[in-house]
Amino acid sequence: MALAYPVNLNISGWNCLVVGGGSVGLRRAESLLNCDANVTVVAPIVDGKLDELGKSGRIVLLKEPFIPSHLDGMRIVIAATNSTEVNDAIGELCRNSAILVNRADDASKGDFAVPAVVRRGALTLSVATDGSHPRLTTQIAKALEASYGPEYEPYVAMLRMLRLEILAEAAAHHEREAAFAALNEREEDLLHLIRSGNEAEALHTARQTVSSAIHSLRAHHGKGNHHQ
Repeated sequence: MALAYPVNLNISGWNCLVVGGGSVGLRRAESLLNCDANVTVVAPIVDGKLDELGKSGRIVLLKEPFIPSHLDGMRIVIAATNSTEVNDAIGELCRNSAILVNRADDASKGDFAVPAVVRRGALTLSVATDGSHPRLTTQIAKALEASYGPEYEPYVAMLRMLRLEILAEAAAHHEREAAFAALNEREEDLLHLIRSGNEAEALHTARQTVSSAIHSLRAHHGKGNHHQ
């Protein structure tokens, strides 16, 4: 079997369709909403929470059986009905129309599989076995969730800000590399401060680390040029 190509899609503003109103359809709809997609759900009977999402206007909810015209304008489709025949038909229609389709009942029959995901703000950790062993996927995802706790959300946000500061302050490639390396060495210290509720101190420490690394390198190079 060919290996799946891993990719993180930016689907903000994409029109996405979920066919199926059960618990799987709900999970898929919520995951699409979390990525700022425009979500339509089609199903004669829907989960209560999908009903709430429809009434609030967060999704377009069509309480009716699927028909081919529902695919018009869609870029991603999730086939999540309890009927293999309906999912087969959706899959074939999508392939004929070059629409990406996921089969919730059998990922191997679709264009992509939905991995188990652990999110910590901008940090996304995903695990997939291409449908070979869902329990193993869940097991590894739980291990990642335990290893990368909630402190990683503010930590990654801080790193993003520091990266911009480093790029603005250090024009030379070797200075940037030194700053990033110094931050990596202080990772455990910074995470400890964040876990302890001292995010401001963590940021101050990180900035001092970056500044020290850059200025030490400049001083070293300055001495070298002086001796020459």
